[in-house]
Amino acid sequence: MINSRWLLLSVSVISILVSSTMFAAIPTTPRASAQAQAQLPREQRNWEYVNHDSHATNYNPQTQINKGNVHLLEIKWVYPLPTAASVGSKIKGAGYVADPARAPIQEGSITAPLIVDGIVYFLTGAYTIVALDAETGKVLWTNQYEADAGTLNYDPALRPDKLPIGRSFGHTHAIYYMSGWIVVHGILCDIYAVDALTGKTAWTIKDTCADIPGNKGLYATPVTYPPMIYHKGNTLVYPMGPVDGFSGRGFIAGYDMTQGPNFLKRKWLAFTVPPAAPLGSPERNAWGQYLVDNCRRIWIQSISSCDIPRDLLRNDWGDMGLIDWNLGPFKLQATSSGAGSVWGQMSVDEDTGYVYMATSQPTIDWNATYRPGPNLFSNTIVAIDAKDGRLVWAHQSLAHDIWDWDCNYNTVLGNIGARKVIFKNCKTGILHAFDAATGELVWYFYPPNIIRNEWTPMHENSKLGGCVGPKERSIIGCWDPRNPNMLTLPWMNYPSKDAFWQSGSAGSTDIAFDGKTIYTRAVQSWSYLRVSPAELGAGLGRVGLPAPETRRANTTFYAVDAATGKERWSFFLPQSQRMGGITSGGVFYIASNDGTLYMLDADTGKLLTTRNLGISLAIPPTIGATASGKIRVFQLMGGGSTGGTGLGIPGALMVYGLQDKLPEPQVITKEVVKEVVKEIIKEVPGKETTKTVTVETISPISYAAIGIGVVLVVIAGVLFTRRKKA
Repeated sequence: MINSRWLLLSVSVISILVSSTMFAAIPTTPRASAQAQAQLPREQRNWEYVNHDSHATNYNPQTQINKGNVHLLEIKWVYPLPTAASVGSKIKGAGYVADPARAPIQEGSITAPLIVDGIVYFLTGAYTIVALDAETGKVLWTNQYEADAGTLNYDPALRPDKLPIGRSFGHTHAIYYMSGWIVVHGILCDIYAVDALTGKTAWTIKDTCADIPGNKGLYATPVTYPPMIYHKGNTLVYPMGPVDGFSGRGFIAGYDMTQGPNFLKRKWLAFTVPPAAPLGSPERNAWGQYLVDNCRRIWIQSISSCDIPRDLLRNDWGDMGLIDWNLGPFKLQATSSGAGSVWGQMSVDEDTGYVYMATSQPTIDWNATYRPGPNLFSNTIVAIDAKDGRLVWAHQSLAHDIWDWDCNYNTVLGNIGARKVIFKNCKTGILHAFDAATGELVWYFYPPNIIRNEWTPMHENSKLGGCVGPKERSIIGCWDPRNPNMLTLPWMNYPSKDAFWQSGSAGSTDIAFDGKTIYTRAVQSWSYLRVSPAELGAGLGRVGLPAPETRRANTTFYAVDAATGKERWSFFLPQSQRMGGITSGGVFYIASNDGTLYMLDADTGKLLTTRNLGISLAIPPTIGATASGKIRVFQLMGGGSTGGTGLGIPGALMVYGLQDKLPEPQVITKEVVKEVVKEIIKEVPGKETTKTVTVETISPISYAAIGIGVVLVVIAGVLFTRRKKA
């Protein structure tokens, strides 16, 4: 037994000594210093907007939690969200004009948690703002919104004393922290701000949709994303959009904040669609001439709108006439077509005063019978000068949309070198980069996993009527906005009314930008539809039907080089994925519909680790610090939509952080001695050439150690032999 132990010990010693000459020092878990934790800059300790910052990047530059230690995340605390019934609601009469029985209050929360100086803020479906201590989860204060939605107006013409609201119920995607306030959009064309420290309502703007010139439709409230502030110009920029099918005139408003929040005054209006007036009227003539006069500022699918036939611009949208809507107990008159919702975080350039945003699809969505033309400014990335509301530029991603492929979610302001660029993903799946000063297309990325059906212009054998003839390929395949046949097509398989497969909204997602890479996702999904009459309005021009076969959805995430638009890596999920991800510390986070929080290496796409939360995750996490400077990952689960599952459960806020005591780094040393020998070669009499040769040798100490090990092996062998003979 003794000899065997000697032999084992000897072999172990040799193994350790030999291996010590082969591996360098490897720190396995880098740890942030206490000083770094206590002195985190604002952009690292806070997450102040739904997409982190006023440029909407979805990127926190902190490094405490990083690709080397993210696998050590553990749950720090959990805040279970109460049911809407247990909390109660101070909202009365909320509903939806097309479906009055629709539940006005949603469970849980789908607003990204904000983290500001050690406090967490989020908004519940019952419209209660909750403030928690980021260190412990302790409730600091709550603020419950109060409203009487009995002011719902089902017919602006017949009931001018009421606001033109067609939808008011508790559904919003975001709250923002700005200038010490938590800013929220209410359900009655109102904006309100709450003091972030006390929870007291600080100020309110009311009746924002009242008396809008050229409007004969209904508005959707709440707007799903709050306004932004251009701080240098003391201007609050506020977007408003219509209820689909009951088209209030989309607009962006600028409010002067010079006199303080209690004296806000609207100073300009900019519109996303023409006034509801017939062609040939003075109002419509003025709008058409505006498009022609500003054609050098307007791009359509990377084509200057100066190249579009003038009549298509002047007569865009047709008559915008009124239709009598019959909705059971409610009857109203409203415009049949329109657009203009800004559905995603805007970005603000404080240097120029420009505010960047993107607009929704035109409506009626799938049936364009009443909306000929490119339908400007639907599906459009827009730059507005916040100082006066002037149009800086506009770039329409898809003209005359008959697929519901708008450009929702965040509009990112970034840089390619010294050039300012706008990065924008749209439902086509296409990721764009636009020059922030001019709107010119810099590059675009089309996800290779997307398969389109034959009734789309991207299909190589498209059956679209407007694509008959030579198919000049462009950013939208054969869809050419200079072709009048395309811009007057009523629906995709016109004149047939047969059912068809439609490939879905591939790029309906937020994106992330870390300064060098854009992170996006593309969903391959299918719907089986047929077109319905535009007069039904609320059906959006299509009816979903039972599918004759199963076509499964899948999702691919892409990392795209921000300078070139080229793919860096991809990551596949075998299911539909509602949202994109965020990035921080070299990690890319994906909150999945399957209830898993995936954490990838942001440089390679390699899966680092996962956390399974058990139920669908509707929104990505956010990242910020406690008051003591410890970085945490905040992940909401559940919520009214729960990632499209329809579970409608309250869920909880899960908070992750690194272990309080991280494992010590393992250090394995490599001992190498470099020996330099000078060799002198005499090639010509009287002339010497010096040649330096580097020889890598093992240290004499290592030789001695190995020798000792060999001696131990020999001794063990001798002892073992003697014992055997005995």
